[in-house]
Amino acid sequence: MIYTSRYTNPILATCEYNVVGITRTLPKFALSYVLLGNINEIAPPWSLFNVHDRAQFTPLYNRHLDRCGISKISSAIRAYESQCKDTVLCCYEDVRKSGVWCHRLVFAEWWKDKTGEVITELPCTLREAASAEKLSNISELNVLDENTHQLGFDMG
Repeated sequence: MIYTSRYTNPILATCEYNVVGITRTLPKFALSYVLLGNINEIAPPWSLFNVHDRAQFTPLYNRHLDRCGISKISSAIRAYESQCKDTVLCCYEDVRKSGVWCHRLVFAEWWKDKTGEVITELPCTLREAASAEKLSNISELNVLDENTHQLGFDMG
């Protein structure tokens, strides 16, 4: 399964995912997990960095993705999926905030249109993940919540 998320999502500290960047620049801050790589084809071109209107951004970004091609992008994603964990495509924005969107949401729409496969946003808390059936043992959940809190992550 493929998810999208932000680099600072605390659930990534569980190390249950193959985390891959989809950005032009990699994080300069410390991560609590291993970033396996970056898929440059999914990162928006520099020319779109100042396009803040989603309606204007979407067709331009989709054109970029179409030029890269579904075959090349799919192969890049599938290479990470083959490592027996779900893959999470990450960038910087926290789309939980009202009015915030980013290219990963637009990419998920493009991907669904091209493949029929739905990419969802990774839950931001361990409790959300449990309700999404990622964790089934409540005692395991409590330990993970405690460990993630000790690592200094916001659990909200």
